[in-house]
Amino acid sequence: MRKTLTAAQAKTHFAESLRRAEAGDVVEITRYGKPVAAIVGAEALEQFERLLAAHPQKGLQSLVGQWDDGDELADEVDRVVVGRGPMREVPDLEH
Repeated sequence: MRKTLTAAQAKTHFAESLRRAEAGDVVEITRYGKPVAAIVGAEALEQFERLLAAHPQKGLQSLVGQWDDGDELADEVDRVVVGRGPMREVPDLEH
């Protein structure tokens, strides 16, 4: 669950925000209506850091190796592609 607080609210309700993070919630902090930070639990932070360290900025393709069975993910992607129906015919632009 996500809770959004202004910076002033986060300061006033810091202890409550920590309890929420410990419980697995995310507390988003905004300044002038724009998100600027978040309070998350230590476990979520560790997971985020592992993902960044393992595959910095390589896109979704880099996540395939994160599953125990990458073939299972590939099969699921194939199922989705097949379920989308036939591909459109590509027009011949040379004529």
